Amino acid sequence: MFNLARKLFNDEAGYIMSAELVLIGTIVTLSLVVGLSEISFAVNNELHDVANAYNALSQDSDSRYLEPLGDSYAEAEY
Repeated sequence: MFNLARKLFNDEAGYIMSAELVLIGTIVTLSLVVGLSEISFAVNNELHDVANAYNALSQDSDSRYLEPLGDSYAEAEY
C-alpha cells in the first residue's frame, strides 16, 4: 500500500494535461466575463432607448385645442 501511494505521489504523467486544462479554463472564464459584460451593456443601452422613446410620447392634454363651452370645456373640431 505504501508503494502504491509513493508511485501515485511521484507520478507526473497528468501534470501537463492538468496545466493545459487550467489554462483553457482560465481563457474560457475570462471570455465569458467579457462576453456577458458586453451583453449587459447592450441590453442596458436598449432599455435606455426604450425608456427615452416612452418618455418622448406626449400624453398630456393640450389646452390649445379646447374651447370654452358654457361652464365646461369641449374639444374643438379642427
